[in-house]
Amino acid sequence: MIIIAEAISQEQVTDSAGNKLYVAKELSPTSPKHISITKILESSPVSYFLKVGQYLAHYLKIESPLVFVTDWSDPTELAGLRLETDSTTIDYPDLCFLAFHTNWDDIAASGIENIFAHEFSHMWLSWLRFDFKLSLSNKFHTSTAITDFYMAFSEGFAECLEIITKDLTGYKLEDGELWDYGYDGNAWLCARDSQLRYHAVKNNRFIYQTALPYPEDFDTYVNLHMAHITSTAFTPERLKNGSQILASEGAVASIFYQIYAHELFKNTFEYKNSVGDKLSPTEKNKFYSAFGIENPQNLDPICNLLLKIVYALSKIDLTQPTLMTDFIRAYGECFPDEKAELYNVFTKTTHFATASNEAKNIFGEIYRIGRRGNISALQDIFKVRNELVVNLRARLLDGSLALNAAVYDEIWITGDKEIPPTPWQPNIKVPYRFNINTATVADLLSINGVSLDIAEKLVQLREEQGGFTSLADYEKLLQDLTPSA
Repeated sequence: MIIIAEAISQEQVTDSAGNKLYVAKELSPTSPKHISITKILESSPVSYFLKVGQYLAHYLKIESPLVFVTDWSDPTELAGLRLETDSTTIDYPDLCFLAFHTNWDDIAASGIENIFAHEFSHMWLSWLRFDFKLSLSNKFHTSTAITDFYMAFSEGFAECLEIITKDLTGYKLEDGELWDYGYDGNAWLCARDSQLRYHAVKNNRFIYQTALPYPEDFDTYVNLHMAHITSTAFTPERLKNGSQILASEGAVASIFYQIYAHELFKNTFEYKNSVGDKLSPTEKNKFYSAFGIENPQNLDPICNLLLKIVYALSKIDLTQPTLMTDFIRAYGECFPDEKAELYNVFTKTTHFATASNEAKNIFGEIYRIGRRGNISALQDIFKVRNELVVNLRARLLDGSLALNAAVYDEIWITGDKEIPPTPWQPNIKVPYRFNINTATVADLLSINGVSLDIAEKLVQLREEQGGFTSLADYEKLLQDLTPSA
């Protein structure tokens, strides 16, 4: 059941059991607002993703209604709702619902069609028991920022669906149009980030570090911090480590996008069971019937892929920081015919950096050598690279090497400097919290007494030793590098 409601207030109320609830009133089907939102839900590609969500709800046996709330400040998913009608009030303390900003004077300007799949995917993850509170980063999240494994996964998956939305609506650049320019409104942070979410994700730019701005150019740490996390100056010779890649929503979006772009995953309806035999029509239909689909042969290829993705997600513990590599492993186990190519796509997109620090270093070295124009040196490094890749790919497929073998443990600290979690509310600041195993030089500069030289040395030594093993390990190294008073 789909319910369309309007927000009464964005302030929460408390029910008799102490649950915090938002309050909305169900709209009459004959009201202009209900009619407008219904038209959006019936439009393409919104109806497409709505159908995927309904399949998932059937698979998970979710009986609560699907609620869309209008008249909100920003599009978001929320939990806990008091729903009023003309005659009753029902509390749904555990209900996850979608709230949308709605410009009733120009509903198209609200952009609901463009971000529907993005926001709806957050609801899918909530249904699958993904806990958004596990995200420890208080950094403003952009496609260029390194946050944490949870935020990067949820936002990266959502950003891939944004790209699919654009593709399905026939988006293309107009003749003579440039997407990367800063002479007008595209210089504004959100406009630039939306372009990066499309073009840079497709081109897999977010596996690379962004260039450090000149610290001396900034009068406050806040300004340096913001300049760095929004920088589009990628440096391909500086590949991110495995942890940084999986904590970057832009990089996660690229992984999902490369899976989406591959015809094998979209169009393969025949896969094998655990003993290697092709599934019979009855066995295959059992998979689809769990989603409430009676005729899988009529299923759209992209819809087929999305169902396989959420099916694999349902097989893993989404509360673990390894959720991205766990998903790749689970998908390969669920659809073994696709495992080898899936692993190939994942490792090509990540340059094997999540599985091997050696591979990360070699891929960066290839770029440095390539810029020099020395063909002989380039041939030598490619020989090393090719031998390593063959070995790594074989070990990943036979299970002797984990997809996250080079992903460092999370070790969170709080810096001495404060940052605004939302840049357009600059007066609201919080102490900056970050993971030292994904920290950049700019992050480490938030600690009093850490100079640019010390920060660079900390990052260098961390990579050389394969990550900090503990907070004490980091603190001792910092103490050794810091001059005595």
